[in-house]
Amino acid sequence: MVTCSAYGCTNSTKLPKKGVYGCINASNLSKKGMSFFSFPTNPQRRELWVQAVGRSNWTPSHTARLCQVHFREEDLDRTAFNGYLRLRENVVPSIFPAIPSHLQLSAPVHQSSPGKRQKTLLPLECSSPPAELCSSMEQSTSWSDENDVMPYHFLQVDIDTPRKVKLREELAEKSKEIENKDRTIVEQSRLIRRTQKKLNLMNRKVKMLQQRNKKLNKQIRSMKMKNKTKKNKFVFSEEP
Repeated sequence: MVTCSAYGCTNSTKLPKKGVYGCINASNLSKKGMSFFSFPTNPQRRELWVQAVGRSNWTPSHTARLCQVHFREEDLDRTAFNGYLRLRENVVPSIFPAIPSHLQLSAPVHQSSPGKRQKTLLPLECSSPPAELCSSMEQSTSWSDENDVMPYHFLQVDIDTPRKVKLREELAEKSKEIENKDRTIVEQSRLIRRTQKKLNLMNRKVKMLQQRNKKLNKQIRSMKMKNKTKKNKFVFSEEP
């Protein structure tokens, strides 16, 4: 059974009627099947996903998955011929439903004074929810007392920092290099197949010429034998 690794998310392959924790509209999300995505194998992209999930001191295993609810619609590629959802290149999960307050993680932007810090709060979203079902969630940009309890419908995710922007740029550059190498490999494979096809054709022609040459040699030997026989008969007939 595949389950979603995000806190509070109950989506799994065996719970078709269960939804996402804290979202009224969640029961409608998995009736037609839910797609789950593995964490990236690239260390830099994997770290971005882990930070987005917001689980403290947690490292995803090779079986860890996130369901499609945690990705924006523009992050999903629905053009696959087999009907399966795919993630677009370099996307990072950004939609996380309500979680219990004791599981929330703080993401301080800077510390202004001892015991005081500010945090960037990211409002939660429901995946294509009707307006009357999912309540609106307003964005808050400051949180002064670290002992205060944050509203449960906010998830703190530190995104779009200069470091992450740089990592995304490096990842995009590496992906482009890999794409160019793959294209080169495909072109070389095509060239090899064309060359092999020409070689096979030449081998067939050589074989045909060898067979023809063998047949001609046989005819020559036969003609020589006939000439020799005629010559012997002629000599025998002229003897007194």
